Amino acid sequence: VAVLGAGFANQTEVKAADANSKSVSNSNVSINLYNELQAEHDKLQTKHEELLAEHDALKEKQDK
Repeated sequence: VAVLGAGFANQTEVKAADANSKSVSNSNVSINLYNELQAEHDKLQTKHEELLAEHDALKEKQDK
């Protein structure tokens, strides 16, 4: 049992090291994805404001 436990401890250490390296690359992907989504959000927000202005103008025209 002691030998088996030591084997698992070694595997755990290797997995932890692998998890840390994946975490760093996932962090970069997350930052890039966040930046892409932020840019898309800004573009959609601008389009939304344009459409609201157009809607308001048409509604005002219709109410006359």
